[in-house]
Amino acid sequence: MDHKVLSIDPAMRSYQDVGVCVLEGARRRSKLTTIPPSELNLTGKPDPSKLASAILDYCLRHNIKVVLLDGPQAWKDPDSQPPYSRLCEKELATPGKTGPFGTVRPQSFFRFVQLCIDVFRHLLEGGAELVQRSPINIPESLLAVETFPTSAWRYLGQKPLPSKQRATAEDIRDHVRALRDKFHLEITGEPNHDQVQAAVAGLAGLSILEADASGYCLSGSPPVRKGENHCEGFIVNPRIARFDLP
Repeated sequence: MDHKVLSIDPAMRSYQDVGVCVLEGARRRSKLTTIPPSELNLTGKPDPSKLASAILDYCLRHNIKVVLLDGPQAWKDPDSQPPYSRLCEKELATPGKTGPFGTVRPQSFFRFVQLCIDVFRHLLEGGAELVQRSPINIPESLLAVETFPTSAWRYLGQKPLPSKQRATAEDIRDHVRALRDKFHLEITGEPNHDQVQAAVAGLAGLSILEADASGYCLSGSPPVRKGENHCEGFIVNPRIARFDLP
């Protein structure tokens, strides 16, 4: 199996705002390739069905077995605690909270949450599987992994990259430098904010492919099926142990 993963930082308004990258390699030598969404035939306003189809097609054509996406994979299990969010969101202090079906805090996050959940749903309908436990097993088809770049930076001992609205060009350069110098990621060109966020979250995928459980960690609880909806699920982050840092 090629050690290659696809990582995506979704957006609501336009595919131009979606960060897409491929990471490939091993512990001490990895490579980042940024991909314009147009290479996946994605233009205009993001549509969950089209985005999922493009992901499935790209992964099939390039023999990729792991795709990572920043955004909720499912609604909260109404029978679980805490009462207003999924367990993974509570553990990682995500700014948005996904409640039981149709409930999101703050409400302004609703459309993004619905988009992400629908993308995961379409991926599952196309044969992908969700993370069920640690250590993570690679399915024959495709593993769909939920990420949260802010916590990925923290698990790597780095200050998170500020939001797209607040990040300066120097902030982005500093975080690209960390990916290159500290985390052994070969980078060509100048990734934008969305691509950098996709890259840091995607580092967990390389450890998943290597069956190296020291290089990733899970937050949350296993996905469960409630009626027609999936609920809960894990967020997976890279872990500093992967990089043998002093």
